[in-house]
Amino acid sequence: MAAAFQGVDKLLLISSSEVGQRVAQHAAVINAAKHAGVKLLAYTSLLHADKSTLGLGDEHRATEALLRESGLPVVLLRNGWYTETTPQVLRHPWIMVHSSVQPVVGVSPQLPAKIMRKPLLRC
Repeated sequence: MAAAFQGVDKLLLISSSEVGQRVAQHAAVINAAKHAGVKLLAYTSLLHADKSTLGLGDEHRATEALLRESGLPVVLLRNGWYTETTPQVLRHPWIMVHSSVQPVVGVSPQLPAKIMRKPLLRC
């Protein structure tokens, strides 16, 4: 992979989709970038990755640690919630409990439609 990065000044590492394998995959890219002499590496992390309680937070924290240890100049792009995932999540009954999402059993299948009729953001 280092050969592919030869001559690259700025590299964007988009977090991989392989849950459980991300850290190893990201480490391979980071190491190759370092060996190729990449001058700046940007990484699409997770919003509040340093303190997130989401399951994905661990992998993003680990990748951010690898980036710090690499010595490469780094830009962290901490993405928030992707709105295209909202309909997928709302197909299932969920509630927020202590800052984590928990499935709810025995909730009306109409609940997501009722939630969507209410404003999601009030200013």
